[in-house]
Amino acid sequence: MSESFESISEEYLQISPNILASFPRFRPPVSLYVFDEKTNTVKLFAKQEERVSKARQEELGAFCEEGLLYLSRADYKIYAKHISKKLGLILVETSLNEQEIAEIFYQALLSRLQEFFDQPTEPVYRALEKDITILSEYLWIDPGRAVYPARNLHTDYDQAGHSVNSLFVGLAVYIFFNHGKMDKLYLNKAALGLLLHDLGMSKVPAYITDKSAALRKQEQESVRLHPQTGLNILSRLQIGDGEIVQCIMQHHERLDGTGYPNRLKGQEIGFMGRVCAVADSYCAMIAERPFRPAMPPSKAALTLVKESLRYDERMAKSLVQIMARGMPFAAVDQRGRVEATGN
Repeated sequence: MSESFESISEEYLQISPNILASFPRFRPPVSLYVFDEKTNTVKLFAKQEERVSKARQEELGAFCEEGLLYLSRADYKIYAKHISKKLGLILVETSLNEQEIAEIFYQALLSRLQEFFDQPTEPVYRALEKDITILSEYLWIDPGRAVYPARNLHTDYDQAGHSVNSLFVGLAVYIFFNHGKMDKLYLNKAALGLLLHDLGMSKVPAYITDKSAALRKQEQESVRLHPQTGLNILSRLQIGDGEIVQCIMQHHERLDGTGYPNRLKGQEIGFMGRVCAVADSYCAMIAERPFRPAMPPSKAALTLVKESLRYDERMAKSLVQIMARGMPFAAVDQRGRVEATGN
């Protein structure tokens, strides 16, 4: 297409037949635009949520097959939320770039996890597990993709958002060390553990988690009990996979024995416990909190490297490399292809 079309494409995203088929037939969730090849302009065809007749649906289908159907980038968050509810499209859709896919996974898992926090039942867990399986499959196909969600984190703190951020960072570190020898089932369980590591914090009252002043002793104790609280919730659902348990029970353990709940030391802390400790601490540091400002990502990663008595130094250094240069096994250098901070 022409040079003028290239400038237009900066403001619009192409809609594929797969995506169009996922929209409600009569009321599209976003406004739809058609590219006019004669004038090199994009024209509004159907407004968001307005009824589209059967005849115009056929026209939309024809435009879409020709690659002429678009949505405005201004509507991207609505679009991402729609796809997040039909996450399997990620595995077959070719029109989305890595940054867009990272946002879609974030929205999908944020929604699923918040639902599980609110209602920790087996059906809700199975729905969450299904979405994690799709993420695992996406990364299994190309492990280098893990760098994009890890670099595009949301820094407005809430418990579910922190957990999704920790999942993305933890998976990038996990894949850094296991590329070429990954087991798909283990990858899936590792992802579930990273996502659910702070499950117990969902039961800590907001007046404690959002407090700007120092916590009282009783409030500190409430927080320190959250690993066991999270494990108890999963035990009632008969979920006890080793990777998940490690993430929940060991993400606050430290190599020098100063952590909690069991004051484990050195090799007593498992591989996933170490990964989760780095991911959890890094994501906590880069988020805005009532009691302190967010730390720049590069400074947060280097802080963990300097804390080598408490955190696994190799894992902390791997995080620095991921954020600065991407994955060492990637086919191309990934520097500059995505931002180091999120929305």
